[in-house]
Amino acid sequence: MFFRVPSGFDERYADVAEAGESAFVRYRQVEGQHRNRVLVERHALVAVLRGRKVLHKADGPLVVETGSAVFLRKGRHVMSEVLPAPDDAGGAYESVLVFFGDDLVARVLARSDVGGRGADAAWTTGEPTALAVPVSAHLDASLSGLWPHLTAPGEGTPLALKLEEVLAAVVAAEPRVAGLAAPDVGDDALRPFVEAHFALPVSLPELARLSGRSLSTFKRDFGRVYGEPPGGWLRRRRLAHARALLADGGCTVTEACAESGFGTLSHFGQAFRRAYGLSPKQYQLSARREARPVD
Repeated sequence: MFFRVPSGFDERYADVAEAGESAFVRYRQVEGQHRNRVLVERHALVAVLRGRKVLHKADGPLVVETGSAVFLRKGRHVMSEVLPAPDDAGGAYESVLVFFGDDLVARVLARSDVGGRGADAAWTTGEPTALAVPVSAHLDASLSGLWPHLTAPGEGTPLALKLEEVLAAVVAAEPRVAGLAAPDVGDDALRPFVEAHFALPVSLPELARLSGRSLSTFKRDFGRVYGEPPGGWLRRRRLAHARALLADGGCTVTEACAESGFGTLSHFGQAFRRAYGLSPKQYQLSARREARPVD
């Protein structure tokens, strides 16, 4: 399955306090779950209170144990799984998540003496999907100060100021977070960003927003880098990816649709037939016949 956070949280499992584009979330789940693709819409800190979170990355899994935390850069998609602690008979998982809006991030990094290291975190193949953050005494105290905003919203220090305090504590505990959170909108960053995100089921305006650009700026930058508008390029790239998946034979038509960023099977089927003259199923059967060894 594919989830967006924070917009996709189910109110049955999450309590949310918002301050503009930033938010504080208490999340709980009684049972474990299968791996899910998760699109992180805002820079986020995840602190596990009970159980374990497993982030499946290309270079291996990152296990976030009880009492640990991890920072996720916005626009990244991860394979996520939550599990109860091994000795927890109740099988529960609980965490707090803090989502930082762009304006809040800019204010904190402007005050930080490490805020100028954004160039160290350009969109490159080696950039980490997730970065473990030590839970320092400062960070722990800052997170504890958020709880009243769920029980008594509107009272005490404004939530936005408390969230700024949390991000400052995160950067102090792990200075590399400043690089991951800093905007990087140069031409050199666009191509690796697009290659990492073209197969996600997101609209063009959403893709632009995740890249840190307005839609008009994204289109202009894309045209300068790729030499054509993004709409047609993305459609061809997604179709080529789906065709490769079908030819490989390791997935169904439904899975190829989902893994290539198409919203519906009908849209996928129509676009595929227009491009290749066959339905996805017909193409898959044809590819299998051609791959079958001749006696």
